[in-house]
Amino acid sequence: MPPEAVLSFSIVLALACAAARQESAPGSRPASAPALRATGDPKAVAFLADAAARRAPAGEPEIADISLDFEAVTNVEQHNEFKAEHRYLRPKRVRTHLHTSTSDVERGFDGSAFWLKKGDRVETLEGREYEKDRKEIEASIRFTENVLRLVSLRSLAEQLSDIGWIEPTAEDPRPGVRGNLASFVSIGAGEPAPAHVQLRFDPTTFDLVEVRATPFQARPSAAEEPPPPGDTFLLSDYEVVRGARFPRHIVAFTRSERRPEYEIAVTRVSWNDGLAPTSFSPASSGKPANEKKPSEKR
Repeated sequence: MPPEAVLSFSIVLALACAAARQESAPGSRPASAPALRATGDPKAVAFLADAAARRAPAGEPEIADISLDFEAVTNVEQHNEFKAEHRYLRPKRVRTHLHTSTSDVERGFDGSAFWLKKGDRVETLEGREYEKDRKEIEASIRFTENVLRLVSLRSLAEQLSDIGWIEPTAEDPRPGVRGNLASFVSIGAGEPAPAHVQLRFDPTTFDLVEVRATPFQARPSAAEEPPPPGDTFLLSDYEVVRGARFPRHIVAFTRSERRPEYEIAVTRVSWNDGLAPTSFSPASSGKPANEKKPSEKR
């Protein structure tokens, strides 16, 4: 399994779940919405507050665990197709099962040890020779925590600073906001870093449909050549999953806006299935005994 496949999964998962929201009619804004703890351009802050209130009038869901299955195509260094099942339980338990035409591997963290499983063979990832594997698993934990922090527009907005308004135009009628995010993980770098982000929304549903992120160190200056384009994520094909809207289709661009590096089709997503801590042991199947009926797309 190429390492970029594992990394791409974690990144896209974080961006996909950042757009999940409580289901509501776009026009059903509560009479008195909680004030948004955000600062910046008053018009942009007011838009985010209004969009958050319309999208989650009943309040944000409290998520303890999340399960996500998807099919993906990557074109980073070469063309790869793979499938994955990812399970996560707060605060730090994770397991990911990756399938390609040539390999089948599962890895995770059960709360006390990192492990790798190929067939019936299980290895405990200790020692310097497994440092890369541990870092990839730690990255998936960190990114999935971003999922839980970014499960609503309100949470996302309150993590932004210097919020500005992007005026819709005839060429692009989607309302938008821009701001600075203290911690963002780009496709080209495995460590989180501050970034400037632009968010575009569907003007009717308030779904988050586009995210553009440029790390601060990659932004151009007068004395430097323009840097490569930042990361762009397109989120679409939203469906209601247990009362929340979730994007089924995610496309990610980095080097070029004509050729995507990753394309993800989500086939199953659910949360609060009651995943037990023991299900993250390599000896377990990873499935909860009382698993609820998931949302599936075929």
